[in-house]
Amino acid sequence: MDRVLKGSPIVSFLRSLTLFWPGLPWAWLRGSWGGLVLATAFAICLNLCIMTAWIWTDFIELEVTFGIWAATAIIWTVSTVSAMSTFPQPLLNYRDEVTEKLFIDARDAYLAGDWLCAETRLQTILTLSPTDGEAQLLLGTLLRRVSRLEEAKKALEKLARSDAGNLWQQAQSNLQHSIGLRENSVAFGSLDVETKKCLACHERDNDRHPTHRFLETKYKEAVAKINTTSCITCHAEHNAKRLTLSKVDYCMHCHEDLTVKNDPIDISHETLIAAEKWDTCLQCHDFHGNHEYKTPKLMKDTLSYETLEVYFDGGKDPYSRKKKFTALSEKEWIEKFLK
Repeated sequence: MDRVLKGSPIVSFLRSLTLFWPGLPWAWLRGSWGGLVLATAFAICLNLCIMTAWIWTDFIELEVTFGIWAATAIIWTVSTVSAMSTFPQPLLNYRDEVTEKLFIDARDAYLAGDWLCAETRLQTILTLSPTDGEAQLLLGTLLRRVSRLEEAKKALEKLARSDAGNLWQQAQSNLQHSIGLRENSVAFGSLDVETKKCLACHERDNDRHPTHRFLETKYKEAVAKINTTSCITCHAEHNAKRLTLSKVDYCMHCHEDLTVKNDPIDISHETLIAAEKWDTCLQCHDFHGNHEYKTPKLMKDTLSYETLEVYFDGGKDPYSRKKKFTALSEKEWIEKFLK
């Protein structure tokens, strides 16, 4: 059945039609707001052409009408040529039994760290089926892992130029499922990143600030200011940046009235709070408490804020290399949830 689906002539035809409306392929296939603006602007221009040519003929001079039509034609030509070069035929995921087995072998080899075996099988798949989007993505990821960055860039650029895996292909798959041509439906990649999905890999018992803690009534006012019940308030899913907030003053929402008996640090917490030095909190404390780290007792020994900024942007970890908990690897996640 997969070989029958691979053609999908009706859906492919409809996809091709989007290339002939300026901005539409970017809006529909890539979810681009700029594409939506261009598509809307072209609709207005086209309507203006029609109005000046057949309705407002007594009010608009012929030269102006020709000018409007010429401008609209230029926009259409440039946009269509650009769309055709930017959006080649989509990379498809349908496989026969041979390529499916090769992909499973390649995936298992990749998870086991056998890069040569994985690459050999992926290259074989792409020789047999050059439009296999999943194989192309895994190959690009593998090449990046082994530091063959130029090759990885080319592989991923090829993937990015298609609409493999995006909303169009997902809609196509669900359409086929709804009319009985596909056994399973697929989830849309635009679904929200939910906290429970993050916790499937990152949940641990010794988290100092677990998201569920902030569901307690006493944190209601704080959560209204910063939603600490959700991971994506501070983090982006698998983004190079560790922290996406522009400011690190969030401790003040719960700790404005903090008092510490026998305060161990040379400049007391009360003094720092009174001076609103909220950016100093993380110079001593790891928010989630996941590092094997001895808290300094002198302010001069604390981490500099500049060092922390580098860390938040994805740089070297200044707290400690030793961690109390390590998130599940891709292989561990598959074994835990898919087997």
